[in-house]
Amino acid sequence: MLMFLVGLLNMVLNLRLKEGSFGFKDGEMLKWFFLNALVQAVKAFFMDFMLLTPFVNLFYRMMGAKLGVNVQINSKNVADLSLLEIGDNTVIGGNATVICHLFERRGLKLKKIKIGANVVVGLNSVIMPGVEIGDNAIIPAGAIVPKNTVVFARSVYSPREHEIKKDILEDR
Repeated sequence: MLMFLVGLLNMVLNLRLKEGSFGFKDGEMLKWFFLNALVQAVKAFFMDFMLLTPFVNLFYRMMGAKLGVNVQINSKNVADLSLLEIGDNTVIGGNATVICHLFERRGLKLKKIKIGANVVVGLNSVIMPGVEIGDNAIIPAGAIVPKNTVVFARSVYSPREHEIKKDILEDR
């Protein structure tokens, strides 16, 4: 019941997050705090029972996430759901962290994460704000994908290879 109540409250109060940088006194920062408190309540009481069931996807959709069909999420470390897009047949591995926010000197920064179709995000990996992962890509277990990184379609993410490709693209 709490899951549906939180989802309904989110829809009625229109608590969708916006991309951008926000100071500690901004209304968007307060909205972010309130929304995260609601989501944390559901995670604390029910998420362990909901993982890998259709209920977790239903809850994430109610909170604003755009999820394709056959998405499997095996982690409760997914935050800022209204800024998250995941394509069809994608798997988020156990204990992976997918967050669309970070705190920097000037406060809260929110940026979308786009994960393509047929992507595998490995166990214990971390996806930071602004990341775009192309279709059929693989994020290995334990990988950390830094903010604003583009992972090419049909590739296996490697921090070292990514830096080499980034340098080649910048030289052109």
